[in-house]
Amino acid sequence: MRRLKISIAILLVGVVCSGFTLKSSPLFKAVLGDRAAVPEVSTARLVDILNHHEGVVIDVRPSHEYAMSHIPGAINIWEDDLIKVITKRFKDKSTFIVTYCNGIHCGKSRRVAKFLRRLGYTNAYRYQLGIPFWRAFGFPCEVSLEGLKEIYFKDRTAWFIDARPHSLFERGSLPKAKNVTLQEVKKAKKDGRLPYYFDHNTRVIVFGRNGEEARALAEKLCDNAFHNVSYYPGSYSEVEAAVKK
Repeated sequence: MRRLKISIAILLVGVVCSGFTLKSSPLFKAVLGDRAAVPEVSTARLVDILNHHEGVVIDVRPSHEYAMSHIPGAINIWEDDLIKVITKRFKDKSTFIVTYCNGIHCGKSRRVAKFLRRLGYTNAYRYQLGIPFWRAFGFPCEVSLEGLKEIYFKDRTAWFIDARPHSLFERGSLPKAKNVTLQEVKKAKKDGRLPYYFDHNTRVIVFGRNGEEARALAEKLCDNAFHNVSYYPGSYSEVEAAVKK
């Protein structure tokens, strides 16, 4: 199902681009036009790398952006900290490395991948489509505990979804949270527990008993056209403790 979504999305991008002179389009300039200088991986390939732990995926944005949302499985090394960190952390220069940032108009991933190759990292690549296309292809992002806490106290538009069973939710949850289990997504879109009639771009943060429960619901929400979904990969007790501090 995920691969089908990716294929359809790629086809749609091709249709959109056909309305332009291809070589003048932003997508061509950012990705295809620079492929020889900085090799790139597709979204499908990135998914395989993450699923099979085939390499290192590096989010090269500042730590604050990473905390707010990032591709699950990625580590964070800010572009400005690269020289101090990369050679100490990855001494084997044959390591397969993929960099990403904020999409086709962001130059960080391209610059870093190019610089890594100059340093001798022969398997340095970039995922130039970045976070925007990752979401567009129907994948959720991950939020760190620090990011979740900041969103909770500062973003009044965000929706917090507790994926735990009703019995646990009734014993206590975050005051802002609404309870939606994996089997209730369609019902919750209609009864107000999800921002269905407001805006599908609303930021949605999912947490649960553990990361697996939260991620499963986050993926289900993405399958239902919510495209600004992040989940917390840890436990509810961690979320509760962070918000109460």
